[in-house]
Amino acid sequence: HLNQSNPTAGYVLSWNGSDYAWIDNAGYTSFNTDFDTRLATKSTTNLAEGSNLYYTDTRVDSRITGNWLIDEDNMASDSAIKIPSQQSVKAYVDSQVATANELGEMTDVTLTSLANNQFLKYNSSTSQWENATVTASTAAGSDTHVQFNDGGVMGGDSGFVFNKTTDELTVGSVITTGASPSVSAAGALTIETTASNGSITLSPNGTGNIALGANVVVDGTDNGYLKWTAPYATTGDLPSATTYHGMFAHVHGTGKGYFAHGGSWVELANHSQLANSSNWDTAYSWGDHSTAGYLTSYTETNDLSSAVTWANVPDVNITQSSVTQHQSALTITESQISDLQSYLTAETSHADVVVDGDFASQGIMLRGASAGQYSILTDNSANWNTAFGWGDHSTAGYLTSLTGSGLTTLSDVDAVAGAGDDGKVLYYDHGTTSFKWKAAGGGTFGIAGNTGTHTFDTATETLTVLGTTGQINATVATNFISLELDSNINSITSIAFEGSTADANETKLQAIDPTADRTISLPDASGTVALTTDLYTDSDVDAHLNQSNPTSGFVLSWNGSDYAWVSQSGGSALTVQDEGSSLATAATTLNFVGAGVTASGTGATKTITIAGGGSAGTEYEEFKINYATDGSISSISDTSSGLSSVTIDSAVGGDLTVNFTGYTTPPLSMMMYGYVYSQNKYVMNTLGSTGTTLR
Repeated sequence: HLNQSNPTAGYVLSWNGSDYAWIDNAGYTSFNTDFDTRLATKSTTNLAEGSNLYYTDTRVDSRITGNWLIDEDNMASDSAIKIPSQQSVKAYVDSQVATANELGEMTDVTLTSLANNQFLKYNSSTSQWENATVTASTAAGSDTHVQFNDGGVMGGDSGFVFNKTTDELTVGSVITTGASPSVSAAGALTIETTASNGSITLSPNGTGNIALGANVVVDGTDNGYLKWTAPYATTGDLPSATTYHGMFAHVHGTGKGYFAHGGSWVELANHSQLANSSNWDTAYSWGDHSTAGYLTSYTETNDLSSAVTWANVPDVNITQSSVTQHQSALTITESQISDLQSYLTAETSHADVVVDGDFASQGIMLRGASAGQYSILTDNSANWNTAFGWGDHSTAGYLTSLTGSGLTTLSDVDAVAGAGDDGKVLYYDHGTTSFKWKAAGGGTFGIAGNTGTHTFDTATETLTVLGTTGQINATVATNFISLELDSNINSITSIAFEGSTADANETKLQAIDPTADRTISLPDASGTVALTTDLYTDSDVDAHLNQSNPTSGFVLSWNGSDYAWVSQSGGSALTVQDEGSSLATAATTLNFVGAGVTASGTGATKTITIAGGGSAGTEYEEFKINYATDGSISSISDTSSGLSSVTIDSAVGGDLTVNFTGYTTPPLSMMMYGYVYSQNKYVMNTLGSTGTTLR
């Protein structure tokens, strides 16, 4: 209805008799061009000057020459408001320099009987610089001797020599002064003696210490003993055992001592780690256990098979068990043996006879310090038999080897059934307080989705993460799974939005079944998407644009309650003239440019006010220049509101930069005035082009 196929910038909507069309509004397009053409033919000769004169080079030159510039070589007038010419400044400076261009012409310098190699020295009593002569000192000693003050004259000594080629200083001895003297070097520092078998002695005073770094000290309070701390926290901090062979060290983390041997750090056992160490010390003193140790076996040499009489068998060699064992081979009767047993059992206090009554419990007899003193020693001979098999303790020491047992021989580890157990892993079963075998990677865990659940067996199953191309991409890498939306999602029927409240109500974004590929682009802006019910239909446009009455040339206008097509008025009826000559017709905008032009009015009538000539239309800004007694500018003050700043570029030369604010054109003129005290009057000067730059 609005025929929008051809409009461009500046077109207006118009009724052509049968439809609405966008057309070029020729009545408004030529105004600016006509105005520019007319304005180009005008100049300042077409405008009256009034009281404010126009800028011309001649006018400015005459003002500067007559009122501002002065050509005076001796500066005798001493004017505070006039600018000297370049020639007069040069002549004045040359004349002043000519009278004080030598050192002797200075008022605070006195030169008498000048001679070579003299210098200036200040005399405070006369406040003058005076010339003086100093006699050069003669070096003492040989060429390499270091010079020093020797009773007021230069001295040298063969024991104090400096070699400028090697930068070496040779001195007999050095005695330092001060509370804390020090010796430092930018690189490595070497202290050595070249004397044959010479010693280097470090001797602190009294109980002072010799500190070798932070961890090593020769303790002067403890007989000068060398002490050090072990800064090794772990065995990994120990230095190379190969480089420091024979070194002892303590590791704080393990609480043990170590010594370097054979390229390795050998751990030393703590005393607490040696169980029954006192027994081992005792056993060690007995000698070689392989020859002098305990009895480990016994072969019977007299089985009583030959004739035995009581006379050739000592009583101590006959025991109840041995007699009973060989009863059939004895010629004695049972009654005799029974009598002997009774006798032996009854004897409990004989010093030379040991009987069963002497023992209160099972064990080994231990004789006391005196005859007849016996006690029971617990029988640990089996342990000693084991120790005997280890060899000579004097050379092999304590525990030298340990033969490990198989893991499955342990009482709390299940046995291995056979080849079927290959690949199984050991785990602890708290219920049975034992270790059991199971297949590697075994175990299960639950998987639940928005639909369906499953128990996953890690030993037999493979977990597959399925993505959907064009929707959700699934990426599997070492130890992680990544899920991400495809940058161009497709094959989705709808997208549901929950909103800020989690309930059963959602908003779905869904496409009508497409018959071809479609693209809907959202704008790069914030806002609300309108529904089709929010948009105007053709009937809505027809009703609101009131199309019942327009004719060709009508324009769309708001009548206070609705849009209506009305006859165009205005544009072509406005005529703009320049001194009676029409510039254009159908103007839409009049742009008045210049200071003092204001537009007012809120109704149909607008008023353009152009300030006229005379004092009523003149604006001025002012500032104050403060001069020093030598004629240079010292400061700026009292600036008015239309000046953003006034800066001093050269105080002596009188150069200023004045920055205006709120103006679109430069000032027509600038004036300076000041009070001349000697003449008792104010002098006014107008600035012109010379010495003034407008930016």
